[in-house]
Amino acid sequence: MKNRRMQHLLLAAIATFVLMVIGVMCLGGSPFVPSAVPARAVGRLPHIEPNYVGVVIPPNIAPLNFRVREQGKRYRVRVLSDREPPTEVSSGTSKIAIPERRWRQWLQAHRGAELRFEVLTLTDAGWQRYDAFSMMVAQEDIDSHLVYRRIRPVHSAWRDMGIYQRDLRTFKESAVLTSDYTQGGCVNCHTFRDNRTDTMLVSTRAETGALIFQDGKVEKVGAKFGYAAWHPSGKILVYTDMLVSLFLHPATQEVRDVIDLDSYLAYYDTQSKRVGTAPDLAKKDRLETYPT
Repeated sequence: MKNRRMQHLLLAAIATFVLMVIGVMCLGGSPFVPSAVPARAVGRLPHIEPNYVGVVIPPNIAPLNFRVREQGKRYRVRVLSDREPPTEVSSGTSKIAIPERRWRQWLQAHRGAELRFEVLTLTDAGWQRYDAFSMMVAQEDIDSHLVYRRIRPVHSAWRDMGIYQRDLRTFKESAVLTSDYTQGGCVNCHTFRDNRTDTMLVSTRAETGALIFQDGKVEKVGAKFGYAAWHPSGKILVYTDMLVSLFLHPATQEVRDVIDLDSYLAYYDTQSKRVGTAPDLAKKDRLETYPT
């Protein structure tokens, strides 16, 4: 009686496991399954988007997920290397999403080495295997964050915009400054001194004016900073002051365009809080007061 009960429990456990495997396969497949299915060689590289074929990637970048632009019912991407056994990402759609933890392990283990990716697609004729493409993993890390202005594609709708930062090691994005702060005013150009985050300019076309972040403090400047560049000392900002206007024309399919009606070069002295024109700054004795 006891043995029969154990047999029933064992059969129930096996049935549960089989149902779990079938469920995972229906939902898109297990992320890592060693592939043993026979596949017909296509004889060419797969079409993927974005096209990562042959690129050099830093060892601390977030997973380079991609979409396979080939017909198929199911998709598999086998990751090959000379340092580890093959592993495989399986997907029920053409979108290949690589788990972040496993991706980081691959990159750290392959600094200065090559990773190869072999794409397989399931069609009515069976599995097809495309030629493997490679990515070279560099030795050097990249800076962890990228800062950019995010605006809608239609540039005439400019009120919903902001300056954002993205952690390149993950997919985390956070706001630095949005147009909500300026009550719908345009959050415009921004620039760092030598890519350092401790000295930064953010220009706005609102009553707020420009914002200068320096030495842990924020300063408001009542000037419209266009394209700007820092002196290496961080004491001088050279910028453009432009009168830009939107206009419509029937010359092409894109009927919106912009024109600069008037502009000049100016500078801002962060020490004396003085605004002047570029010719004044170009004097030799003036520049010598700002050593790098």
